[in-house]
Amino acid sequence: GERWVPGNVRSFAIPDDPITALPGSNPMRYISDVVTGRRQPFGGLWPVGAGGSALWRYLGSGRHVAYNRESPAGETRTYLELARVSVQEMLDK
Repeated sequence: GERWVPGNVRSFAIPDDPITALPGSNPMRYISDVVTGRRQPFGGLWPVGAGGSALWRYLGSGRHVAYNRESPAGETRTYLELARVSVQEMLDK
C-alpha cells in the first residue's frame, strides 16, 4: 500500500497481492476503513473495474493467501518462511 512507516521495514509482499499492492485510491481500500476503523489516505478515484479486479485477486484467484506456497524470484523458500526467518533474526539480536 501507500502508507509511510517509520523505521526499519522488511517487506515480504507478493507483487500482485491485492491488499499490499493496491494504490491508495483503489476502491478496495475502503474495506480496510471498515475493518480497522482507520481512514486510508485518499488519492483520487479509480475506475470501478480496478476495484473489481482487485476483489477478484483477493476472493477468487487466491493471490492474498499464496504466501505459504510461493517463493520470490530466485529464492527456494516461501514468502512465509522468509518472513519467519526475518522475525527470528530480529528476535535474536
